[in-house]
Amino acid sequence: MFPPLASLPTRGRAGQSRAAPVGDLAAGSRQNWVWMDIGERVGHRLVLATTRVGKTRPAELLITRDIRRGDVVRRGGTVSRTECNHALDCECLANTENWSCPVSSTKVLAIVSVLLGVAAIVLPYFFGTLAVMVLGGVMLASGVVALLFVNDARRQGVPVSVFGPWAQVLLGTVILIWPELALWVVAVLLGGGLILSGITGLTALRDAGVVNPPLLRKIGLWGSIVLGALLIVMGAFGSAILLGLVLGIALINAGLQQWREADLVL
Repeated sequence: MFPPLASLPTRGRAGQSRAAPVGDLAAGSRQNWVWMDIGERVGHRLVLATTRVGKTRPAELLITRDIRRGDVVRRGGTVSRTECNHALDCECLANTENWSCPVSSTKVLAIVSVLLGVAAIVLPYFFGTLAVMVLGGVMLASGVVALLFVNDARRQGVPVSVFGPWAQVLLGTVILIWPELALWVVAVLLGGGLILSGITGLTALRDAGVVNPPLLRKIGLWGSIVLGALLIVMGAFGSAILLGLVLGIALINAGLQQWREADLVL
């Protein structure tokens, strides 16, 4: 790993040593320092030895010295402070002179996701309507792409139906032009499903002959009926609010998950 006769440490500007102590090697009853040029830290190291003799120890010493010098440790090696100031994916393990690295890109995305989730909860109708319009735009774009593909296939003699692509194009256009209609349909379908689920559950309890059904079960079934009826009565406004709240909770959860994953990655 190191030459038998190490050369003298190289000197940098202002008389500062550019050599870093790597560790010590036992030589009989003495321990001798082993030095290496800091410029060689960007290279790779190969350590060959049998098991349980300390192969991991050199890596620990190198990383510890990098931290003590105030260098930045990240995946792929070390970078200087100047490089770190322009890098968004670095993780600082040193904090000398109150200097710190910028936030990683993953954490930036996590913060944006959480802020969007909070905004969706505060303004559920706006974000619910926006989500439906985005869905309409995606359907329209998907239909156009599918229609181009189908037309190209038909020109080559492949018998492909154009009903599906045209249905996507028409449905996406209607949703973009009239999002309230889509929200009203969602309210009717979802509300009807909740009412049907509640009625079916109550009927099943009665037919089963349960003498004392669980109170929480009955409350949940009646709550499903009431929520479904309320959703149908509120129409597009109710479905937009519900969609906005669900979207906000999902965005906040996704942001927190990204933040936790960023803390686990070094």
